[in-house]
Amino acid sequence: MWVLELGICDNEPVLFQARKIISLFLFLGILLASGFVIWTWKSGSFNDDGGLRRPNGFSYEIWEISIGGTMVKAKVADTLAKITKGLGGVKALKEGEGMIFLSSAPESSGFWMKDMFINIDIIWIGRNLTVVDIKKDASPDSFPEVFYPRVPALYVLEVPAGFSEKFGIKTGSEVVFSPN
Repeated sequence: MWVLELGICDNEPVLFQARKIISLFLFLGILLASGFVIWTWKSGSFNDDGGLRRPNGFSYEIWEISIGGTMVKAKVADTLAKITKGLGGVKALKEGEGMIFLSSAPESSGFWMKDMFINIDIIWIGRNLTVVDIKKDASPDSFPEVFYPRVPALYVLEVPAGFSEKFGIKTGSEVVFSPN
């Protein structure tokens, strides 16, 4: 009698049958592990920057931004999906990296720390390209609190916590964009 699923025959030696079963499970294990590694690599989880290059599966344009004379390379959040996700899920943000959120008109956009793993400084930038407000060291633990600027802003820049303090960024600091 044959067992069709495993290809085992009653008249085969038991040791040979056991080897077939072990080989089958080993093959399936390797196949599953390979699939997981490929899926993880494709999702961008192997980035050494914690996922900033391609966070959340989106591709981003990068702008160089001078703020108070300090350069930041920022991902541009220019669609509703990118703006909604923001830096959520990003595990690390290097000094000099950030994300810039674009708006078509000045508004008092609120920002929260949903799905965040890192502390950040939130910098609101006005139409005249100067800093209009800063929330320093916003923590993931603050969720669901929402942070709003004191005055409407056209852009919002998120950078690693401590950036504003370290580089002397304050209300009135000048901002220059260099879109690529």
